[in-house]
Amino acid sequence: MRRLPEVSVVMPVYNGAAYVEAALRSIAAQDMDMEILVHDDGSTDDSLEIVRAFARLDGRLDISTGSNAGPASARNRCLERARGRWIAFLDHDDVWPVGRLRRQVGMLEKNAKAGAVLGHCIMFGSSPDDPASLSSADGRKVLAGFLQAGTFRSEALRALGGLDPDLRAADDLDLYLRLAESNWSLMIDPEIAFHYRLHPGQWTADTRFATSQTVRALHKSISRRRAAHGGVAPPLVVR
Repeated sequence: MRRLPEVSVVMPVYNGAAYVEAALRSIAAQDMDMEILVHDDGSTDDSLEIVRAFARLDGRLDISTGSNAGPASARNRCLERARGRWIAFLDHDDVWPVGRLRRQVGMLEKNAKAGAVLGHCIMFGSSPDDPASLSSADGRKVLAGFLQAGTFRSEALRALGGLDPDLRAADDLDLYLRLAESNWSLMIDPEIAFHYRLHPGQWTADTRFATSQTVRALHKSISRRRAAHGGVAPPLVVR
């Protein structure tokens, strides 16, 4: 019987050949007992070959593949295989700073009522081989509902039912909204939890699409709260 890892790291990959190795290296640099679950979502570039090459050097990688169904579906494919007590997410084009995983797991271990912890991010737009940009004064520290900035208690994530595959963007906002609607609390990590790479190929570069998906996630939350409270949606209180 295989020993269970402490953390399951989930990474969806789609046409991320230019960035995915840097993302994987930032995961591998975390000082935690973990498995790295990657799902290639029908890439047409060299992403899968790069991930497989990395897996030959790091046995913690577990790779699955499928036709393109969107990032939420890809994350759910990884979650089906997750064995860790804690679950963290990273996209193929972003990177984690060293120590973020252990810090957030430590916060969750101290609060049994917390379903997740959400940290800050810095946005940057450099080439993938320019690590100096990750600490650039031009970076903008923000607190936003990105999955890549959080670590989740697997018990809470499974109770919430994973990601909504009907949302090709804002599935992270939808998950945090469902967490806020539940009995689980959300902790805030004041430190930088990940570096968000800005580039033309990402979903959020299409602002009209990203906005429509955000509105859809918010509408889903209002509908759920109306259904649960006799047609009136009470305000959300993040505990």
